[in-house]
Amino acid sequence: MPLSINTNQIPGLITWFNGFVGFRDLQKRMERVEAKLQDVGFDVPALNRRYYFHSTYKNLVIRNRTYGRIDVKNSNNNRAITLIGAVREFSKQLDLKQKERLRARIIESLDPDRDIREFEHEMRAFVHYKGAGLSVLPSDGEKDGRFDFLVKGNKGEFELECKTFSENIGNAISIEDSIHVFRAFKDSLHQQSNFRESGIITLTVPTRTEMSEDQFTVAITEFLSGASNAIERKNYSLTFERRSDWEGLLQNRKRETILDDIANRFDEHNSHSMVTVSKDHAVMFVVRSRRPARPANSIFDRLKKASEQFSKTRPAVVWGHFLGFGESEFRELLEGEKLGQRALDVFGHYLFKSPNRNHVCRLRLSVDGDSFRSTHQLGTSLMLPNGINAGGPAYDLTSNISRFDPTVTL
Repeated sequence: MPLSINTNQIPGLITWFNGFVGFRDLQKRMERVEAKLQDVGFDVPALNRRYYFHSTYKNLVIRNRTYGRIDVKNSNNNRAITLIGAVREFSKQLDLKQKERLRARIIESLDPDRDIREFEHEMRAFVHYKGAGLSVLPSDGEKDGRFDFLVKGNKGEFELECKTFSENIGNAISIEDSIHVFRAFKDSLHQQSNFRESGIITLTVPTRTEMSEDQFTVAITEFLSGASNAIERKNYSLTFERRSDWEGLLQNRKRETILDDIANRFDEHNSHSMVTVSKDHAVMFVVRSRRPARPANSIFDRLKKASEQFSKTRPAVVWGHFLGFGESEFRELLEGEKLGQRALDVFGHYLFKSPNRNHVCRLRLSVDGDSFRSTHQLGTSLMLPNGINAGGPAYDLTSNISRFDPTVTL
C-alpha cells in the first residue's frame, strides 16, 4: 500500500524534521550553500538542481513559522516534503544509534560539496519496497558487506545497493571545474566593460581545465579585447558566435525570449554553461573538452563497485538513478533497440556476465519524472516518492545466470 501524507500533517512534519536533525545544523548547511552560490555569482542550472532542497526547505520553514500557506502543487515543495516524510517513516523502525547515524547521513548530504539527491534516492528505494509491503532495514548491523538496505519479505530477503549517476558522469570536465572558469569569465567581462556584443563564447580545452582561475581570466580578457572571433593556443581555444537576433530582441525588450532560447541550449552543452543578460547585451559562456564524454564506461565502473559492496551470501539488487536526466530521453533509451536488445540491456549484461557477480540478480535504472521529479499529488494527500510508478520511468532487468532466484527481489 502506498505511503501518504495528509496536507494538514505538513506543519508537524517540518517541526519534527527540525528537531530530528537539529535546526541549527540545517541552517548552517543552508547558509554555506547560499554563500557558495553568491560566490559563483551567476545562474548554473546544475547547481540549482543539486541544491534544490536547501532553498526549498528554508522557504518551507519560514512559511511554517508564519503560518503561511504552503503550495504543495509546487514541485520542489512537494519533493522536499515527501523526502522528509520518507525520512520520518524510515526513522520509526530505528534504534537510538541508528537514528544518530541517519541524522549524520542527512547532515553530511547537505554539505555544499555533497548532493542531497543521493540520499533522496535511498529514501526513494525505501518507500518503493516499504509500499510493496516489505521490511526495509539499514545494513549497519551486517558484518559482511557495505550495502544500503536489507529487504525482507514473504519470499525471503535480499540486499539492496543504491547508486546515482551525476549529470556530468563520464565528462572530462566536472561542474566544479567549470565554476572557476565561469568566475574568470565574469571577472573578464568586468575588466572589458566596452564589450557589448551578444552571442556565445566557447572555451575548449584538450582534456580538463588545468589552468588557474587567474590564467583563464588573462586569456579571456585578451580574447574579449581583440578583434578576432577565434583564437587557438596550446592549452585552450576560444571562439565567439555573434547572435544579432538576441541584440534585436533586447532592443524590443524581449528579454524572456532570449532566456528561453538560452535555456534550450543547456542540455546541448551538458550543463557547462553560464549566462549573463543585461539591457545592453546577452552572453552565454560554454566550457568544453576535446576529449569525448564516456558515460558508459563510468557507469560500468559504478555498477562494478556497487556489486562489490554486497556480502555475496544473499540475492542482491543494484538500483541506479540518473540525476538531471530527462524523462523523454530516458524513455527513448527504454524503447530503443540495438542488435535486437534494449539499449539499456548493455548495462545489465555487463553487471551479470562475470561469475564474481553472480550474487546480483536484478538491476534497476530510473530517472525523475518530467511532470514531477519524485511524487504525485492526490487530493489532500501527498504520495511518498515511488521510483517505479510515481517517480518517473524505470528500467528493470533480471539475471538468468545468478545463483539466486530473482523473484525474491520483486
